[in-house]
Amino acid sequence: HERSRMFRVASGTTSVRVLGTAFNVDRQSPTRTAVVVYRGAVEVGVAGEADLVLHKGDGARVVDGQVTAQPRIAASAPEWKSGWFEASDVPLAVLIGKVQRYSARPILLEDRRLQALPISGRFHISDTDRALQAVQAAYQVDVAYGKDAIAIRPAGERGNP
Repeated sequence: HERSRMFRVASGTTSVRVLGTAFNVDRQSPTRTAVVVYRGAVEVGVAGEADLVLHKGDGARVVDGQVTAQPRIAASAPEWKSGWFEASDVPLAVLIGKVQRYSARPILLEDRRLQALPISGRFHISDTDRALQAVQAAYQVDVAYGKDAIAIRPAGERGNP
């Protein structure tokens, strides 16, 4: 927090200008970025244009160049610091990418349609099994644990990971 040293964070076409703050920028895919402010304020825009000023407790999502304000948050620090991820209509591939960071085995989405499956919820991403069990319970998918990989497929399909 240094008012005399303003800076910008770029995430693809998304630009976040720091206005003296504590915040998190999560690039979830080449066209999707989430921003949350924990203290102070930031300015969020696309292609150098300021679209939205976020203050403590505010969040925004930028998808395909469109900035959208998100519901107010209650957290005082980014959830990734404690191994959690909160999703609101986030593609399953984004969640799996976050869980993959903690998994000893590759996690494979065996059906391309699953990549875009919108998911919502709070997932304990640092606990691979727990996160994948939550996805399986809520989203009509099967999780198969193989020796070399973990496979996620539409419910009822068989195969070896």
